Amino acid sequence: MLDISLLRKDLASVIASLEKRKSPQTFLDVERFQSLETERKTLQTRTEEMQAQRNSLSKQIGMLKGKGQDTTEVMAQVGGLGEQLKASADRLEAIQAELSTMLMALPNLPHDSVPVGADETANAEVRRWGTLPSFGFKPRDHVDLGAPLGLDFDLGATLSGSRFSFLRGPVARLHRALMLDARPVWRVNAGQAAALRPSLAEQLTPLPSHLPRVDLLAQQVDIDTGIVGWLLDRGSRGIVVAGTGHGSLSKPLHEALHQAVAAGCVVARASRVAGGPVQRNGQINDDENGFVATGFLPPHKARLVIALGLAAGLDRAAIQDLLLQY
Repeated sequence: MLDISLLRKDLASVIASLEKRKSPQTFLDVERFQSLETERKTLQTRTEEMQAQRNSLSKQIGMLKGKGQDTTEVMAQVGGLGEQLKASADRLEAIQAELSTMLMALPNLPHDSVPVGADETANAEVRRWGTLPSFGFKPRDHVDLGAPLGLDFDLGATLSGSRFSFLRGPVARLHRALMLDARPVWRVNAGQAAALRPSLAEQLTPLPSHLPRVDLLAQQVDIDTGIVGWLLDRGSRGIVVAGTGHGSLSKPLHEALHQAVAAGCVVARASRVAGGPVQRNGQINDDENGFVATGFLPPHKARLVIALGLAAGLDRAAIQDLLLQY
């Protein structure tokens, strides 16, 4: 959103910049903006005058009371000013809201280096990379190709705005097929190999109608480690901890979770970081503490895998293998 001070200081320059985007510009109702600004300035000046007058009258009331004189008339004046000030404040709030709405509708101003033109033909070529291909036919635009197949830009713009499209019929089926069937083309980093994971439903059967309780816990500096015991008292059979970095834990929380393992709870180390694995025995010796590591799974997904594993009767080692598969 543009800073309103820019419009107040140099409205003409803002309008000139908006004209570069579309001429004549339709983004800002200039007459309405100027009218609101004039009213705002008048109200603010009048408000300051009434506040000063009220302060002066309040001092008079104190002086009159000190002399034992009647203050009824002066207090009535102060009361009247209070009502006027409230009305002024309400109007100022309404003006500010309308101005904010107007600002929200304004696009960003183009940079001075942007060429002015009605369409893409006015664009300036900055550089060219590679060799432009040549065809023995006239290439067709993707809009022309897609329209007969069900690519509807008009409906997409109506539903979601410009540059969106609505897919129906053959092109919708093509889009879905690409999503489902073109995924075997993976990017594989050095030292890694592509793999297809088996379905959990095939491994964890039969399952009960209700899954065991598995809770999420976030590592934080001032965490009350008593929450671990509280969760165990309420039947938690698994705790997934969103630790820092590679699943790091503070010493107090580490000790509390170690006691949870001794009580038969499955404790899993995950990370609150968006990417990267929590490796087993990486940051912490999981074997020594009885923890499991969640690998590439984020905390919320690891929680579901652990719950399914517990429901299927898997022990801690089998649950660890399951987590590293997914």
